Amino acid sequence: MQESRNIFQKLFCYNHCPLAFMAESGKNITPPQIEAEKRNLINSFCDKALVDVIRLLGVSHIIGVGKFAEARANLIKKKFNLHISVSFLLHPSPASPAAK
Repeated sequence: MQESRNIFQKLFCYNHCPLAFMAESGKNITPPQIEAEKRNLINSFCDKALVDVIRLLGVSHIIGVGKFAEARANLIKKKFNLHISVSFLLHPSPASPAAK
């Protein structure tokens, strides 16, 4: 039990896009439902924020939860010449049968 209490001494959890998009009804709007130009702009801001966090905390390894997160991490690794390793876990989403 002691080991699990110490996990956040070496682990930081960060959402690539820590924003929620909602319709007026309160229904969740997923990224594919956002027009491509706006989605690309949002992703570019979120990428830059993630790079800032990586540099601030001295991150050496990113584990993307889902292929999207892995792809964004690999993109910023290349674009910003970051010396990090990237891996991924399946996203535990109802939309991902393989993760069940």
